[in-house]
Amino acid sequence: MKETQLAWLAGLIDGEGSIILSQQRDGTMNTYLVITNTNVDILNNAEKIYQEFGINPHWYEKKNYRSHHNKSFNLQITRLKQINLVLKAILPYLIGKRAQAETFIRYADRRLKLLGMENSDKPTVGKDTAKYDAFCRLESDTMKSLNQRSKSSQAIRQMPL
Repeated sequence: MKETQLAWLAGLIDGEGSIILSQQRDGTMNTYLVITNTNVDILNNAEKIYQEFGINPHWYEKKNYRSHHNKSFNLQITRLKQINLVLKAILPYLIGKRAQAETFIRYADRRLKLLGMENSDKPTVGKDTAKYDAFCRLESDTMKSLNQRSKSSQAIRQMPL
């Protein structure tokens, strides 16, 4: 894979992507790497790059809540190991979402180790055996705070043009 492709994907994720690690009420964690865009050609190119990693992302049409918005689509990866692979590859090129990517990678490396999946696609222990530990929960809380809009970005959005 070319470095220019990785840098392009990193820029797309920086600008149009979300790196999500969220804890559910039952204590389980959900993981997502999502790119949202109205331009299907851009998402097709991102999909080709993912496929070079051996990943087949899911496509979703987003619901429009306002009639004047263009139709948009999500290109989404949900498998922990696949997201980790992509983030490690594009990390040198990330700027805006670098802290989120580093947090996710720490979480994923720890979780994959607990599941015995560092070198395998199948867990060597049951999910019940590999409980989420305090470190995993801390990384989830860190991600939540990183994904909240900062006061400075809210102020910029409120500035008159």
